[in-house]
Amino acid sequence: MRSRVERVAIIDIEAFDWNCPQHIMQRFTLAEVERAAKPLRERITVLETELQAIRVKYVVRD
Repeated sequence: MRSRVERVAIIDIEAFDWNCPQHIMQRFTLAEVERAAKPLRERITVLETELQAIRVKYVVRD
């Protein structure tokens, strides 16, 4: 049996936020995140220092 469409609704959505912070529990504290990131930041500092030394060593002088 065929039916006939009687109405159509068109909705234009401009924004949608799945992650409403009001209802999301914080999983980690800032202190926990900082503690976990500390070794990574220290490693970045070491690598940046090494890279700078390499750049100074191989700089082209006229």
